Amino acid sequence: MAVEGRAVQLPLEEPYWENWDSMVTLVDEHNRAAFDLEVEITNQINEYIDDYSRKIRELNAKLPKEQQFFPVCVRPRDPELLIKARAPFFKEFKMGNISPTSWGCKHFASPEPGEKYKASTMLQVFCLRFATDILKCGPMEVYGFVAVRDDCEPLRNYIFNLPREEAITLDSSVLPLISPIRGMSVWNNALVEINLKGKKNEKSDDLVLIDSCIEFRWNRIVRDKKLKSRIDGPFGAFEMEYMFIKHGIEAVVEVDIPSELIGDHVLIVARSTGFKQEVMIYDDVVKEETRKISAVIAASRRGSLHFGFLATGIRASADYIKFQVKKSGTHQGYMFILKEPQSAMLHYEPHDILVVNGCLPREGLQLPQKKGRILGLRRSVNDPGVIRVPFKVTFSTMGYYNNGML
Repeated sequence: MAVEGRAVQLPLEEPYWENWDSMVTLVDEHNRAAFDLEVEITNQINEYIDDYSRKIRELNAKLPKEQQFFPVCVRPRDPELLIKARAPFFKEFKMGNISPTSWGCKHFASPEPGEKYKASTMLQVFCLRFATDILKCGPMEVYGFVAVRDDCEPLRNYIFNLPREEAITLDSSVLPLISPIRGMSVWNNALVEINLKGKKNEKSDDLVLIDSCIEFRWNRIVRDKKLKSRIDGPFGAFEMEYMFIKHGIEAVVEVDIPSELIGDHVLIVARSTGFKQEVMIYDDVVKEETRKISAVIAASRRGSLHFGFLATGIRASADYIKFQVKKSGTHQGYMFILKEPQSAMLHYEPHDILVVNGCLPREGLQLPQKKGRILGLRRSVNDPGVIRVPFKVTFSTMGYYNNGML
């Protein structure tokens, strides 16, 4: 977004901008240009928001109800423009500070004196993707960031973050997410910053794929339902699938993949009872520097967390374990993978997997029909032919509970 026909350059530290909350401004010959520019940019920001809302309404009118997009407030993200417009949300979410969040896993629900426990809502992002074919001319190198600023500590909590020198080559439209440092809590408001670019030979030629932010307000969100929102960019649309979870547990999952699996492709998924959507914890070829994994996921209270594990390479093995969700604390568990190569039959659409021991008759086996399951041949704890894979899960409360007991 750019302001046309204006060549006014104003220092951002000018005292005029320090009086951010002032509703009345004395306009004279010293600040007339700044005031006029503020009004002009504010009008353009409002037009930007209105234009997005109109496009979504028109698009939803053509779509079946189950395919419609959740309407959100989409704003431009350019910090210099937002400062000159004195946009309230720029100050509210401390967008001038680009430091990552300093908080770790936190107890987001806490009692107030004389009151019941307050309800917090957690933002869980499942998928970020380009909805249009930006790859029609071949794979594209993409870099940039997607980060959430919430009202616990409004600094960037990244779910995608790659500098230009580490741009990822996309051969599909889906961006690989990273685990946020902590759960993304929404007591009242949250802001999602999106800045993605396509890398060219020269940095000056890079494509700005999308540069926007989404503002969520507590009274305009739908809870406990998977949502999808869409933003149009200059080279196509961008979509985000997410959910606001009202009742739940924030679980930090730490996994140490055995060094024996270096070079093998490992898939780890997690799912909580009450949630249909699986969360991808790991899906890559294991390297020494990527053996230790930390992820933040949401779990249902009084429920359980299911972890599925698949390794393919010189050996193939799959298994799953289950943890009971607790209010807080640490749970240690294990998965078992074979030390020796094993014949295997795999079916992955997307997460139905069956691992078959070579001594079993194939004709007596059937692939599971229900999606979202990982099945494996169970092994004895004392079986010398398996590697024990430790899973360490740390829980901390993030949502509403009646009496502090889960």
